[in-house]
This record gives sequence, C-alpha cells and structure tokens, in this order.
Amino acid sequence: MRILNLSLLLVLILMLPVVNAFGDIVLPEALQSAEEANFSKLYYIEKLDVLGYYNLNDTYNTGLKQLNFKHSPEYAEKLDSLKGFKKEMAGKSFWVEAAKNKNLTYDLKRKGFEIYLGSNWGQGTAMARAPKSDGEFYFNNLPTNIKQEKELPLGVSNETLFLQMSESDGTTIEDNRDDVHVFLLFKVSGTKEISFKFFSLRFGWYPKVTQQLLSATNTRIILANTKTGEVYYQKQLVGNLKRI
Repeated sequence: MRILNLSLLLVLILMLPVVNAFGDIVLPEALQSAEEANFSKLYYIEKLDVLGYYNLNDTYNTGLKQLNFKHSPEYAEKLDSLKGFKKEMAGKSFWVEAAKNKNLTYDLKRKGFEIYLGSNWGQGTAMARAPKSDGEFYFNNLPTNIKQEKELPLGVSNETLFLQMSESDGTTIEDNRDDVHVFLLFKVSGTKEISFKFFSLRFGWYPKVTQQLLSATNTRIILANTKTGEVYYQKQLVGNLKRI
C-alpha cells in the first residue's frame, strides 16, 4: 500500500502546473520546455568568458593574474565546459516577460491592445534601454511603434507593441487583466552592440549611449493568463517584419 501511495503522489506531482523560479506564475505550454532567460549567464556563455561565468574576476584581478590563469589546466577545463554550454544554448529556447502592463484596455478603433515596452528617457543613464530590447536582449524584428511623450522635448518617446485581436478575446483579457502577461519566446543568436540617444530628466540629452546586448531570433509573442496557463494570443515573427 505504501508503494501505491508513493506512485500516486508522483503522478499528482507530475500533473501540477509548471511555475517559474519564484513559484508565482503558471507558464503557458509553449514556455514549459523553454528556460527563463538570464542575460549575464547567457552573455558569458556566448562570449566564452570563463572569468565572468565562474565569478573569478575578483580572484584574478590583474592582467598578469588573468594571463597566468589562462595558461592553467583549470582554465582549459572551464573553457571546454563553456564551449559545451554554448552548443547546448544554440538548441534551446528562452523567454522573458516583455511587459508588466496591469491596466490593459482594449482599443475599439484599432481592435487590440497597446503594450508599453519602455522609453528613451528617465532620471539617469542607469535607466537607459535600447530600442527593440527587453531584459538586455535585442529583438530586431519586433514590430514596435514609437510615440512622442507629451510635454517633453521632441524625440523623447515611448515604445509600444500593438497586439490586434477580436473584441471577444479582448473582453476575456480585460476580465483577467491582473493575471495577463506578455512573453517573448526566442533563441539566442550572437551579440549586438546598440547605440542610441537617451534623455535624462536631470541632465538632458545623452547623444550616444552604447549597450552590449544578446540578439534574439525566432521570436514568438505570447499573451497568456499566468494563473491558468491559457494563451489568448500568440504570433511567430519571421524575418524583419515591421508589423504583425
């Protein structure tokens, strides 16, 4: 009887919905086989950065120490491991939560929802965000719109993504808006250096802010209920689409 109970318990555990690392959301099925993206970890793997990935920069904190370490068997072993991780990464899919919009309101004229992604302004450059990016991942084919911010200088803007859908789906989303999240499912494809202008509310325009990002490809937009896992909208982006 004890064995039977343990077997039943295992079955019940396997039937439980998949949640993220914080245990607070139910992932839609499309994300269950993917991994929540960790930029620093993936960037170190992509660049084969042994010191960064294994948190060894404080240990080897001079150029000479780093040079000596790179000639050691330990470094060679760790580098081989990173090369293996990079091959594995190429076959994996990752996801980020694209926006945290808690007041989604259906646009009756445009027939859909406008999703706020970010802006090119803030208090200081610590808030700077490259266009078409989320979580330091660059989505070149994301069909975003740029909207001038009212009462601020020309060029100061917000970036949005419009998801077109039926009024019926819109009603369902509005009724469950506290549990609705937008995700981007993607694969990593190299690095990308992006330069852009940023407006500081304290110091004015920074004409060139440069960030090193990871390029995302094979991107799918997913809007889902994270209480039930139900998907309300999804769109696979292809090539360099300007709109969906």
